[in-house]
Amino acid sequence: MFELIANWYQANGPVLLLLLVFAATLYWQLADLLSQFRCSGSYCCWQCRQHKCAQLMAWVSVAPLMGLLGTVHGLLGSFEILASGQSGNITQGMAQALITTEVGLAVAIPAWILLLLGQQHCKLKLEQA
Repeated sequence: MFELIANWYQANGPVLLLLLVFAATLYWQLADLLSQFRCSGSYCCWQCRQHKCAQLMAWVSVAPLMGLLGTVHGLLGSFEILASGQSGNITQGMAQALITTEVGLAVAIPAWILLLLGQQHCKLKLEQA
C-alpha cells in the first residue's frame, strides 16, 4: 500500500498532492456554506454568507494557479531530463505538467459554478429581507 502511494507521488509530483489536499479543503468549505442555505436567517446572517461566498471565490481562483504551478514544475523536470541527455524519459515530466493543469481546472470550474449559484441565492435572500 505504501509502495503504491510512493509510486503515485513520485509519478505525479508534490504539487498534485498539494492540489488534492487543497481541493478537499475547498469542497468541504463549499459544502458547509451550501448546507447553511437551508436556514431562513436574518439580513445579517445572509450578509455573512455572502461574505463567505466572496472568500471562497478567492480560494477557487487559486486552484487553476496551483495547476499552473504543477505545469511549471513538470516542465522543469522535463527540461532537466532533456539537459542531462536522456530524451527517453521526458514524457514523465510532460504528463505531470498536464495532469496538474487538468486537475486544477477540474477543481475550479465546478466550485466556481456552485459559488455563483450560492451568490445568487444570497442576493435574492438579501433583497427579500
